[in-house]
Amino acid sequence: MNSIILSASASRFENEEYFPVRVVFDSTVEGIKHAAFYNGDEDLLEIAYDKETGKLKTIQIVICHNYSIIDSDYSLPVSCLGSEGDAIAVVDHFECPCFGMQIYNDCIVVTVSDHMISQYIRCGQVLFGIGEDKRIVSVIVSCLSKANVAHCIEELGMQ
Repeated sequence: MNSIILSASASRFENEEYFPVRVVFDSTVEGIKHAAFYNGDEDLLEIAYDKETGKLKTIQIVICHNYSIIDSDYSLPVSCLGSEGDAIAVVDHFECPCFGMQIYNDCIVVTVSDHMISQYIRCGQVLFGIGEDKRIVSVIVSCLSKANVAHCIEELGMQ
């Protein structure tokens, strides 16, 4: 099992062709390791991090067929926030039968586990829902513009 270190670093959502969701924290590409959360060949969330330091680099949805569009704003959680520098546990490949993505007017919520969330840790515009075992339960990409949300929906429609 590996650890990813989360910090309050800045992030940016990139409207990149072929990727419905791509959030970049650090664009350097040397020494990257990936954690993959997937449901068969239908859904894949990749999290890239520095293999030496554990520092988060990128989060991206590569493919997703299990999604829904919800025409309302999302109410972000405000309690149970963890601390900057907290570590989360990841494995290289994690099968997620409950994988799902909800697209709201202002954010995207990706669920990768059916465990209960014990805390949220903010890292840039992303909130990680973390379970008691320090593993990721959900990833919330917040503060999205209408253009970011439209890009996500358009790319999902082409898959």
